[in-house]
Amino acid sequence: MRVTDDGTPVLDDSETITITVNEVNEAPTADAGADQTVIITDVVQLDGSGSNDPENDALTFAWTVQSGPVGSAVNFSDQTAESPTATFSDVGTYVLQLIVSDPTQPSAPDTVTITVNDAPTLSIGNVTVAEGDAGTTPAVFDVTLSAAINREVTVNFSTANGSAIAGEDYIPATGTVLFPANSTAERERQS
Repeated sequence: MRVTDDGTPVLDDSETITITVNEVNEAPTADAGADQTVIITDVVQLDGSGSNDPENDALTFAWTVQSGPVGSAVNFSDQTAESPTATFSDVGTYVLQLIVSDPTQPSAPDTVTITVNDAPTLSIGNVTVAEGDAGTTPAVFDVTLSAAINREVTVNFSTANGSAIAGEDYIPATGTVLFPANSTAERERQS
């Protein structure tokens, strides 16, 4: 840099100045993944893999519970993992928070909402069949779920004695009833 004075006497001097521009570290961005609707028995896969750092620094992860039903608990497989699993003690809506940090600063928090529903219950309708003197008469049982869920449900069954005796009044059977995703009713035919 050179400074010159036009006055009298003329003054002239120079000095070298070094200017150092330090790179500014930008904060990372947390991404807690998409909201999910699950049932109480599910082990839920969380996904923080969309989190990133502008300088590609290594990230650390911190998952916490921001809200949930009163008295409920969330169990994480590892609260410091990028994509841990979690289980939930009660039905209701939970908000989980993810903060990621690079070596110098944390991100702003990001949240994911997990809606936990009860598992559906199974009902089997009663059936009455008039007993004949020869052959078999099939019985058709209505099998229902209390609520549709977003996955296939498989129910294993076997017949058991009650007022009817296996071998005398009915043919014993075992099998499977399959409910496609988002359905609530199926029929099972037995002889």
